[in-house]
Amino acid sequence: MALNNIIPAKTVRAVQLETLKVIADCLSMTFGPNGSLTQLYKQNAFPRFTKDGISVLREIKFDQPIEQSIVANIDSICTEQVKVVGDATTSIVILSHIIFEKLDKLYPAGSYFDAQMVLNAFRKVVNEAIDYIQHHKQEATMENLRDIATISTNNNKELTDLIMDIYEKFGNDVHIKVEASLNNETYLKEYDGLVLECGLLDQAFANMPDNKTACIDNPKIYAFADPVDTPEMGLFFDTIVHDNIVKPMQEAVDRTTKLRKTDPTAEEIKPEFVPTVIMMPKLSRDFSSRIDAIIDNVFRRFANIAKPPLLIISDITSEDSGVFDDITILSGCKKIRKYIDPNIEKTDIKNGEAIDPQNPRKLIHTFAGSCDRVEADYTSSKFIKPKYYYDENDPSQHSEVYINHIAKLESEYNKAQEEGKKIVEVYKYRQRLNAIKGCMVDIFVGGISAQDRDQKSDMLEDAVLNCRSACVNGVGYGANFEALRAFKDIMNYTRPGTDEAEVMQQLAVILFESYKELGKKLYMTHCRGNEENALDIVERNLVMGSPMNIRLGGWPTENEAGKVLSSIKTDQCVLNSIAEILSIMFVTNQMLINDFNRHDYFVK
Repeated sequence: MALNNIIPAKTVRAVQLETLKVIADCLSMTFGPNGSLTQLYKQNAFPRFTKDGISVLREIKFDQPIEQSIVANIDSICTEQVKVVGDATTSIVILSHIIFEKLDKLYPAGSYFDAQMVLNAFRKVVNEAIDYIQHHKQEATMENLRDIATISTNNNKELTDLIMDIYEKFGNDVHIKVEASLNNETYLKEYDGLVLECGLLDQAFANMPDNKTACIDNPKIYAFADPVDTPEMGLFFDTIVHDNIVKPMQEAVDRTTKLRKTDPTAEEIKPEFVPTVIMMPKLSRDFSSRIDAIIDNVFRRFANIAKPPLLIISDITSEDSGVFDDITILSGCKKIRKYIDPNIEKTDIKNGEAIDPQNPRKLIHTFAGSCDRVEADYTSSKFIKPKYYYDENDPSQHSEVYINHIAKLESEYNKAQEEGKKIVEVYKYRQRLNAIKGCMVDIFVGGISAQDRDQKSDMLEDAVLNCRSACVNGVGYGANFEALRAFKDIMNYTRPGTDEAEVMQQLAVILFESYKELGKKLYMTHCRGNEENALDIVERNLVMGSPMNIRLGGWPTENEAGKVLSSIKTDQCVLNSIAEILSIMFVTNQMLINDFNRHDYFVK
């Protein structure tokens, strides 16, 4: 029979299990406070030493398609986890391997079972655990934020004190970001402004030496209130990009060409770009391909410092809508909207509140706001000193727009409290008020060597993100304890006697046993390889109602050893990540590859 490109179910499953094992074994070397460093080597670059799970994962390479796709999928899912709570990549990968092995024994590849029903049951059990965990959250205080920072920095007092000094000075709503220092010194920089929890649309927009950050000074800021997914909205978007970026580039090329006809040695004329930031809830697939063309034809051809000053911020969700409104008001943006009713659109065009699609250039640039600077990375965008943050004539005083906006938010906050609205809604008003009145702080991390700086940066970044998430979402126990005790109770739930209920019971037991195995791995080094003693600690954690502090010894209820705390979102995000990874792998019962030279899977 001729060789084909179909990889059957049993082969796919075997490779999935083996690949997960390889990745899990590699990352387990970094696991927990007793984890060791991994050296990341790249030719012609300084060696890097880290115990950061996501950094290690991204350096694992395979030369076969199934393995490559698994790493890429896990990387993508764990990246979202990192944005929320810092890093729990190692827990996610190890748990995925343990759980997948147990699922494979219960539901082997090629056997007949209702895969979708199993997945639905798995998701329901996970959701039960997430709800259970949520009920155990505590409010963030300076005391438990210090515990979180201590755990995240592996008991590094210097780094913990650095973080806590900032929180004690600026309060829980301060926005901290970690950067590499340009010298050996660690120092802070404070900013006034607002932070939107949405970042770079693509790495190509990064224009700083770290190749991860974009900084644009004195930009024109355009705000789309609705997704860019219609010809009309696309026209407005294209007009902005063309007028501010493409046209100046074309004019500079034409002028240079004309000049060199008479003087071949004439210097290239630099484009007179209009620095531009465009915010939008979403970019449709059609317009995404248009952006891809701009990225490929323009941004990837320039070195970072020479890239056109354009930043596109997309994926602004309802969670970000309040801050989005605050940024547009304080920077002086008028929102570009989508209209369903043509009569309303005509009225707004006449009143100067909407842009005429027949003549977009007439008004579109008057809709732009401004600020001193916008800085963005993959996770967030910082708007420094928006136009109406301070009074134009007296920079020591806030502007009338700022004062009125604060008064409006305070009125809405008080009204929401009086009317007994949901705690989440009330909290959002308070969070917005604190964010506007608060501050942003960058920690520039130095070190005696690049390796020292990288290690400090990794620990600080995890601690900062975990503390930020704890301030927003609440505090819970770390070391995967919240999920462990959740599944202990969930597996004893009484459910109606259906097939799905029976599967949910089996899955709850599998998840509880998997978390016990993960806990055992966490304490193995502490117990010098004694599996029985490591498992005893896991069982003792459940009895004591909190995880043991490895660094300080014992449990806080016994000897004030210090609580092992984290953002309550940590275990919830881990569970969501595992569910997504396993749901994709579990229902994959064959694979088609496009390279017939990659036929190692068919060798018997």
